[in-house]
Amino acid sequence: MRLSAVAALILGLAALPGGASAGTEPSMPVEDAVQRIVDDALAANLELRARGASVEQRIAALDQARARYLPVLDLAARYSVADGGRTIEFPVGDLLNPVYATLDEMLVANGQPARFPRVRNESIELLRSEEQETALVVEQPLYEPRLGPNVEASRQQLAGSQAELAALRARVVRDARTGYYRWLGTRQSAQVLDATRESADANLKVNQSLYDAGRITRDLVLRAEADRFLFNQTIPFAQPIETSRADIPEEPFALATTAAGFGLVRLSPLHGALVAAIIANGGVFVPPDVVASTTGAVMPTMTGPRRVLDERVAAELAAMMRTTVTEGTGRRAFRAPRSRMSSMQGLTVAGKTGSLSEANPFRDYSWFVGFAPAENPKVAFAVVVVNDRNWRVKAPYVARAAVEAWADWESGKPDAPAPRVRARKKP
Repeated sequence: MRLSAVAALILGLAALPGGASAGTEPSMPVEDAVQRIVDDALAANLELRARGASVEQRIAALDQARARYLPVLDLAARYSVADGGRTIEFPVGDLLNPVYATLDEMLVANGQPARFPRVRNESIELLRSEEQETALVVEQPLYEPRLGPNVEASRQQLAGSQAELAALRARVVRDARTGYYRWLGTRQSAQVLDATRESADANLKVNQSLYDAGRITRDLVLRAEADRFLFNQTIPFAQPIETSRADIPEEPFALATTAAGFGLVRLSPLHGALVAAIIANGGVFVPPDVVASTTGAVMPTMTGPRRVLDERVAAELAAMMRTTVTEGTGRRAFRAPRSRMSSMQGLTVAGKTGSLSEANPFRDYSWFVGFAPAENPKVAFAVVVVNDRNWRVKAPYVARAAVEAWADWESGKPDAPAPRVRARKKP
């Protein structure tokens, strides 16, 4: 897919926990807790272990290069046993015995005793039946110009591996410390959110009563509603995110345009997914978190779930979002798949589309937030795509691909090919 000057951000796919308990106070000083986390991170980091093994290999290579300066003592011993093979017949007896006999006869004739022995013929085996050989070899290089450069090269390689190990260790320590300090900051934000929750609920009740009595205008009630939906405040999360703004005007026409999405309201994709999650959870807000894997256990959070919307109203909104997908502006993107093997077969989705554009520079914003399955939500998602004048892809189609990828994973097909999203060029 080729997109010219298009930025797409997919917030995928936030799990919808059924409930969680609030976190507990830390039982140790901050520095002790940080050091414990750093030690665990250093011990569990596989890349750090691999780099450590590489350093050990470089040390061994340096020792081996230096050892070439030293004498080398080598003991070689060999013992062999053989049976059979070719032999050479040497008739040494037939050659010498007649001569020795004649000499002995001459000695006897002269009154002397015989002195010459009799010799047997010899049979020489080319392969001896038993053979043993032992050699002690001492080698000492007297002049080898390559030894010095080899040692220096091994020393430099060791220094490079040690530097890489130190740099990786520093990054692990930095990331562990940064993650813990961000968690502390998020925890403080969650505590502030909990502290202001009752105040926001009370403020909404008071403003609603005053509005019903004709004492204040509708915009004050909507501002209190926006506060309950986490506008104009920090959302507790493991990573810093931009605060969503909602400036509700008092003037009637400006209030109407704000309700239509054209006012001073700014929403982050994460916040959009949270709004969808609130509706999917029956009006209950569950703080978002980041997990590496799931085991089915309830994960403790820094602040507990809280109701921000009446359950009946949440059910009505969910039904409207379902209609958007079946009959409204999202029906084409989420129409039934052609293949019976598709993970989207029988999967129901609820969502809401949105669009907005800017003139200078031209930007066309396409939104889609929702949850799936519609009758038993497990994931919430938000997609925002920014198109330029030439190329265009709508957020519902990107959301369809994201949901299908999640459905593949959920149905045990993690290696399924990634769904495609087609962009079209404007004429």
